[in-house]
Amino acid sequence: MQVTTVAPIVLNAADFDLAAGLTALREIAGLTSISNAVPVTFFLSFVKRAEANVPPNPA
Repeated sequence: MQVTTVAPIVLNAADFDLAAGLTALREIAGLTSISNAVPVTFFLSFVKRAEANVPPNPA
C-alpha cells in the first residue's frame, strides 16, 4: 500500500513548540531570517512482512 500527499502540507514550528529552536539555529548559522513554516510532501510505502516470534492465534 502506498500513501502520498495530494498537495503540500504546511508545517509551522510554533505548532510543535520549536520556534525557540529556530531562533537559536538562525543565530548559530548566522542567518538574517529563517522560515517558521515550510511546505512538506511525503510518500509512504507499507510492506507486509511475516511476523517473527509471534505465537499462533489459539482461536
